[in-house]
Amino acid sequence: MRYLLVFVVLLVLASTGPDAIEASDRERADYFESKVRPLLAQRCFRCHGPKKQRGGLRLDQGSRVLAGGDSGPVLKPGKPADSLLIQAINYQGLEMPPDRKLGQREVAALTQWVLSGAYWPRDAAAPEEATHPSSEVTAEDRQHWSFRRLKRPIIPQISVFAQMVNPIDCFVTKRLQELGLKPAPLASPRTLIRRLYFDLIGLPPTPAEVARFSEDSVADRYDRLVDQLLARPQYGERWGRHWLDLVRYAQTNGYERDGEKPHAWRFRDYVVRSFNEDKGFDRFVQEQLAGDELEGLSRETIIATGYYRLGVWDDEPDDKLVALWDEIDDLVRTTGETFLGLTIGCARCHEHKFDPIPQEDYYRLAAFFRNVIPYGTDQSATHWKTNPLAVFTPLLPSSAGDRHGDAQKMEEVETLRKQRRMMLAEDANAAVAEIDQKISALETKLQAGFDLALSVREFGKKTPPTHVLVRGSPLVKGDEVQPAFLTVLGGERPQVPLPSWGARSLRDSLSKMGVKPTSGRRLALARWITSEGNPLTPRVLANRLWHYHFGSGIVPTPSDFGRNGRSPSHPDLLDWLASELKTGGWHLKHLHRQIVTSHAFRQSSQIDDVKAVRLDPGNRLLWRQNLRRLEAEAIRDAMLFVTGSLNLQVGGRAIYPQLSAEVLSTQSRPGNGWGKSSAADRARRSIYIYVKRTLTVPLMDSFDQPNPDKPDPGRATTTIAPQALILLNSRFTDIQSTRMAERLGRDAGADRRQQIEHAYRLTLGRNPTAAEQEISQAFLDRQREGFHRSSGESELTAGKVALARFCRLLMNLNEFVYID
Repeated sequence: MRYLLVFVVLLVLASTGPDAIEASDRERADYFESKVRPLLAQRCFRCHGPKKQRGGLRLDQGSRVLAGGDSGPVLKPGKPADSLLIQAINYQGLEMPPDRKLGQREVAALTQWVLSGAYWPRDAAAPEEATHPSSEVTAEDRQHWSFRRLKRPIIPQISVFAQMVNPIDCFVTKRLQELGLKPAPLASPRTLIRRLYFDLIGLPPTPAEVARFSEDSVADRYDRLVDQLLARPQYGERWGRHWLDLVRYAQTNGYERDGEKPHAWRFRDYVVRSFNEDKGFDRFVQEQLAGDELEGLSRETIIATGYYRLGVWDDEPDDKLVALWDEIDDLVRTTGETFLGLTIGCARCHEHKFDPIPQEDYYRLAAFFRNVIPYGTDQSATHWKTNPLAVFTPLLPSSAGDRHGDAQKMEEVETLRKQRRMMLAEDANAAVAEIDQKISALETKLQAGFDLALSVREFGKKTPPTHVLVRGSPLVKGDEVQPAFLTVLGGERPQVPLPSWGARSLRDSLSKMGVKPTSGRRLALARWITSEGNPLTPRVLANRLWHYHFGSGIVPTPSDFGRNGRSPSHPDLLDWLASELKTGGWHLKHLHRQIVTSHAFRQSSQIDDVKAVRLDPGNRLLWRQNLRRLEAEAIRDAMLFVTGSLNLQVGGRAIYPQLSAEVLSTQSRPGNGWGKSSAADRARRSIYIYVKRTLTVPLMDSFDQPNPDKPDPGRATTTIAPQALILLNSRFTDIQSTRMAERLGRDAGADRRQQIEHAYRLTLGRNPTAAEQEISQAFLDRQREGFHRSSGESELTAGKVALARFCRLLMNLNEFVYID
């Protein structure tokens, strides 16, 4: 048996491995670029920047910051209390900036930065140190592999191996042959079905499904199974969760109050439905970026624009103007990384240090979002102001009479509002109060005909101007810019379309609810992102699918296709996949089939080729399949599944797992914001767990559930002590172990041998070996006798406890939480 408890050596390796270090550096660099550098640029560079250095202190270069100024070093990394910079911004002795003290959150951001080591990423160097300091985009820049026009490569002719019937294998084998390597043999049927189930639906196969697949001799059994799994509703839950990682999905705002984002769960359900329907990805992108501006405006397209409202939001910003631009920056960064695979956000304060993205390009892209009403403002509230930015989307009443009745109510509300304004002018308070009551009553009746959904709103057709902000500071405006696409991909100005609100009745309804016409800018951006001339989007998407299927992408940096990212291991294969995606109508299920039916996906993960280990230790060339640990959601769902407890209800409001008082006390506002769910609801799949930014479920958190404050292109796989402790000792494990033991009693009766065999088939998808059967029986004997002696309970009760402990043991095996 391979026990999860044996983690010490792996812990050391994981903590020092290059992937862990890269992930840590990326997180610190993201924090610096989003929190620290913009703040320094806005409040400090005027006196301590490249043009002026009062007191000999310069704060725009890492080396200069560490060097300090006339008063000596200003930073002691890891020791904010002893750092002169932190003392000065707290007005302890020195008072910097002298004109206005930084807000509490700004002070906290710099303090946290110093506490974590005052990390200064190399891509935040001064302009003269940069590798791409110029705003000019050259022909050489356009020759970077990811910016080149997408062409469908010719499939290599490989005749050595009979299994090369899938074009993917031709590309993979060609690279292997160049080094004198060959693919691994196919995995066993048991390994293959377990791998495929977890990969496509995030759940294990039942013992009956494993047996049926292993015994089926029909040639197309595997292909038929692929189609069956892609048709299950659990597919959308599994792959929708990947997308939620990328769009920073959460149901609260973050910061101290961490208030709820009303009805955010509808966006999650929209994503799951879109994957299950196999919606074309081009349409999927357009709905999220501009669903309210598309032809055929509908409930779904409105819900899709909740994409804009998923980020963190500060309800008490120190500076409202800075907060506005932080929100726009979140949209630029998320859109750039998620759809284009570029770190466009790095050009907020300066020219991008590595990629051909001038600062002007950043603000040209920001101009597409400039008309979006900021989250939580008065103008972004609903017509009834029940929650910030929850727009009413029609459920489209079933009859013309219903629609006519709603229209009449809207007209009555508008008439009353006009009367109210007249009364206010006359200072008739009593009359105003009476009218308010009538308006409230009418709105309550009207509200019943609508759904609430978190979605986007705009100021109207006239868009506020966008300026380049010098060093990223909203207080220092540069030249005005117009919306335009990336210079390196042509840089053309968009033809802004006239948004369509569909039927006149719908336009009238929205108008009467205070929803203003939109600018059409976001629709222009959405169309460009999915256009024929943009090679990035299909490459990025194809690579993301590959990443989730293999644990690592053809490009190992899924959200960075720039010069600071990694190059593709199989560039022709990536372009073939991207072309195949577009040829197949942007339908993901088509590409899934291509990938999971390839030999590359189905091959063994066993490491038994010494030459391959020496030449390609990281398996970038795919001479074998990768051994992968399950994600947090799949581990929890698998535990529920094998016990027979899993509730497969699809969609709906979030669920709340039971949390201890100690965990609940860690919230930013202890005791507030965590609901209660029934036992049946608590057994639903993990994608439905309420995502609260200031509170995480320990099981999910310990197994690397991503931080929803920013897009997560690929989850880390850490090995830490709490993982073993939670799988062994948590209340959740206690409950599932007991339930599984009860299931074994029902399914296998009182025969210990049959109980052991059934337990192995449920958890691991195989029968125990003779040695495992013997060890398991000995374990049950020891546990039963020990509990009987220590507790005085009956032999029957002791046997049940022993069986539950055995189930706990199986759910702690590496073989349970890893897929070969």
